[in-house]
Amino acid sequence: MVNILKKIKTKTYKNNDLINNIDLNPKGSNMLKLSQLINATYNVEVDYYIPLTIEVSGIPSYAEKNYFRLVKENSLLEIGIDIESHQLMNIILVQISSASLVDQIVVKEIADKQGCPVFQSDISFTNGLHDINQSFDVFLSREILKIRLIDVEETSYLTNGRVKLGFSQDGILVSFLLLDLTDKEYADLKDSFKLY
Repeated sequence: MVNILKKIKTKTYKNNDLINNIDLNPKGSNMLKLSQLINATYNVEVDYYIPLTIEVSGIPSYAEKNYFRLVKENSLLEIGIDIESHQLMNIILVQISSASLVDQIVVKEIADKQGCPVFQSDISFTNGLHDINQSFDVFLSREILKIRLIDVEETSYLTNGRVKLGFSQDGILVSFLLLDLTDKEYADLKDSFKLY
């Protein structure tokens, strides 16, 4: 489907204030889409202050990256992507305004491949950023952390150690799962999300 309307700027003449940009893209059309897989490993860090950091190992610290970001109210999720290759470099859950404590998170029995994603190059970045004014959902169980970017069904996983990236039928990145949480990771996440 061709997306004709990308953004509309509207103006209100009440107090002569400019209303924010309104993103009219249909659900998922402006999200990251899988292009290919490469072999790489992840380093995972769970912390009270920055709840989740997933770094792709072996990438030099000087490598330039763009950031695909979901921003809504007090929530921020950053996905770092290599400027040249469009390979995933990192995922950082900077903060979340609310999370849900659940008894169980089901890992679906769907197609599951090993690797690290390289994304299609159809997302444009301005000054290294592509911000989407969109909320995302965070679920925490005793063993699994799940971040759902959009409410679209996962039809395949891309697994790398304890991390699973969920993709839709169209190859759109829709979720992240961190499996096998340790007692400390669970406690830190619960405290960070203020789930008492």
